[in-house]
Amino acid sequence: QMNMGLVCLAHNHVYDNLEDGFLKTTSFLEQNDIRHLGASLDNAAGDPMLQTEIKGIQFAFFNYVAEDTNLSLPRDAGIKLSILQKNKVLKDLSRAREADFRILMLHWGGRYENSYFPGPTQIKLSKEFIRGGADLVKAAREKGVPVDCETCPQYLLLDDEVFKGPEGHLYATCPQVKKPH
Repeated sequence: QMNMGLVCLAHNHVYDNLEDGFLKTTSFLEQNDIRHLGASLDNAAGDPMLQTEIKGIQFAFFNYVAEDTNLSLPRDAGIKLSILQKNKVLKDLSRAREADFRILMLHWGGRYENSYFPGPTQIKLSKEFIRGGADLVKAAREKGVPVDCETCPQYLLLDDEVFKGPEGHLYATCPQVKKPH
């Protein structure tokens, strides 16, 4: 059984296997009681917010993707993403004022890909988002809430052993899967 309760879909790989792949992914998540946010087929923007309670603490999770991440979505694609736009994020944060913690999960990508440090725009936006109400996962952990964050599902579910099978090539991802630890 997977110990996963939430998956972020606002990222540049959401359309890799077209709408059929998106439907299979969201169906799998729903069948396994795994909530998801950030992309949708049934609304105009892919609601970036999901509110939930964990151990009596109210959380609001938000997921956005930067437009410079090589999204490759055709204009007529049915999948709608929550795009990272400063004013939209700040407005969404204000919608969740009743939450004890507001957690932003951003997929920056683009010009910051393969960079070991945040760029000036990331630093500036992050500070604005914190002033606008975003909290840190660290603060939730200090209150005893078992919250972990990862950036890609393959980090949680796969290691490089998958390449040894007859269809191992199908598991090629970017970023790549990790060595087992």
